[in-house]
Amino acid sequence: MAVVGGPRVFISYAEENAPVAARIAEILRAGGYDAWLDRTHLDPAPLSPAILAALESSDLFLAIITEEYAAKFERGAYVRREADWALAKLAALGGGEPFVLLVRAGPEPTQTEPRDSVQQLLKHFGLSFRSFNGPADEPGLLRTVFRALEGRGRLGLTIEVIAGPDLGAVFRKALSMITIGRAEGNTVRLTDPKVSGAHADIQVRRNAVVMLRDVSGSHTIIRGRDRQERLERRSARMADGDVVTMGATELRVTFNDLAGRAPTTTKDV
Repeated sequence: MAVVGGPRVFISYAEENAPVAARIAEILRAGGYDAWLDRTHLDPAPLSPAILAALESSDLFLAIITEEYAAKFERGAYVRREADWALAKLAALGGGEPFVLLVRAGPEPTQTEPRDSVQQLLKHFGLSFRSFNGPADEPGLLRTVFRALEGRGRLGLTIEVIAGPDLGAVFRKALSMITIGRAEGNTVRLTDPKVSGAHADIQVRRNAVVMLRDVSGSHTIIRGRDRQERLERRSARMADGDVVTMGATELRVTFNDLAGRAPTTTKDV
């Protein structure tokens, strides 16, 4: 069974640092993560629909902090827009969800530098960071991503399509909010024409409480071991193994203890 969506890491980087970004993406993919980086819209214009969709569907925002990144950030270039989006998402999550990871690449500033733009940028983020300067740092980087996504005892979900046009697709997500629908930008994107563009969402709350909400008014049915409930613009609590019907699609949702191992299978979507 192919996994068509695993924990996605959005890599934000300055174009001058493309080789470092490509290497980090390679490391993450080898570790089983869906690493996403843009190679075509590296310009100061407003963020492209493709970048916005990738940001929306990401489980983790990883910024490669360098002198070049800091300079572009100060000029308000594309990395500033990406970073501002990520920080707004972090604030919306209430600070309890690890969503932004900073990777400091390049040499450390000297004692005599009057002003280090990288240090200023790190201060702006207000977050700790991990250094990355070569092969020796690669295992540590992978462990850091794993801890940020999965190693804090958080609940993850496996969403398997068991009926409908996307039969056999499996999505593994470690977010507190998972959106489901046909439109680009959904965490779980379906091709079923009977599914709305924004059909439903699943919220993972504290104490492993999982809520399914119909947002389209097009009817969503939740079916468990001893119940069946029809939702229309309202929410219901989910149990492990529940089946969700929307349009001609059926989804089986199972809960995962993410304190275990990292994912080992992924495919870019």
